[in-house]
Amino acid sequence: MKKYIISLCFLAIILLGSNIANQAEAQGPPINTETAFVTGLESGAIRSFGKATRQIGSLPGGRGELNIISIPLIVPYELLPNRLVVGASIPYLDKEKKTTINGERKSFSDSGFGDLTLFGKYQFFQRDAHLQTTRISALGKVKVPTGEDDEKTGTGVRLPASVQLGTGSDDYSLGLIFTHIKKRLGINADLIYTLKTEANSFEFGDTLNYDIALGYRVLPVVYEIYPAKHLNIYLEFNGKLSQRNKQNDKRVNDSGRNTIFLSPGIQFIPARNFLIEASFQKPIYEDLRGNQLDTDYSFNIGFRWLLF
Repeated sequence: MKKYIISLCFLAIILLGSNIANQAEAQGPPINTETAFVTGLESGAIRSFGKATRQIGSLPGGRGELNIISIPLIVPYELLPNRLVVGASIPYLDKEKKTTINGERKSFSDSGFGDLTLFGKYQFFQRDAHLQTTRISALGKVKVPTGEDDEKTGTGVRLPASVQLGTGSDDYSLGLIFTHIKKRLGINADLIYTLKTEANSFEFGDTLNYDIALGYRVLPVVYEIYPAKHLNIYLEFNGKLSQRNKQNDKRVNDSGRNTIFLSPGIQFIPARNFLIEASFQKPIYEDLRGNQLDTDYSFNIGFRWLLF
């Protein structure tokens, strides 16, 4: 994808349907960082959002630009109450890459469904006190190659790997998630490692995501009824460290990066089973290995709808 996006955000959303001791002032999932909760809008909610990402900058011999629009559909299900949630997600993608290399202009594009991801999150630690809760969960994901990964142009030229809808590989992720909420304030943090595998003689580098999100419930200041309409603001720091890619078992020098994003966000919960949210992400640090496109920005707006 053309941009690696960041975000640190003040998080505060209500944990609909959760059992916080002494009716602690509930908060919930941040926008770009994982949460250790497996209940409420993380358990049986359909989630989707539109995300636009832009990368632009120098390439070997010229310049380029990559634009990606991603609209994923995420459906979790709480298999074990307050303990285990499983689910699946698949994105609809629209990608376009433009390059000018040695004076020659080229344009590549594709759109359609990407790779399917299956996931599970298990909460193994919970400690509640008056108006506060602490939780820790383990996260596992498996990405299977359902998206097209060998698309060609009308002239028979294979599209660049960054424009393909899928990677063609099975990828595996393991992570740890921490959440602590006290009254109107909340903090979430995660550490997730993804092992990439080879397909079509190409292998994307393994990645390490490291995120932290702060949240604050602006409204209501005090619960008069529970639940109530909520307005939450977020500030997140989202980091992603990517190793170099490999082509025909050889390291691609112009690949690999470490990017940290800052993302303010806002979330509104008008009803017990529905929320809308938006976040703007801008890199505050980016270390590129070789000549690559710089991340310009990323913006997303979406919803979560609790159905079951």
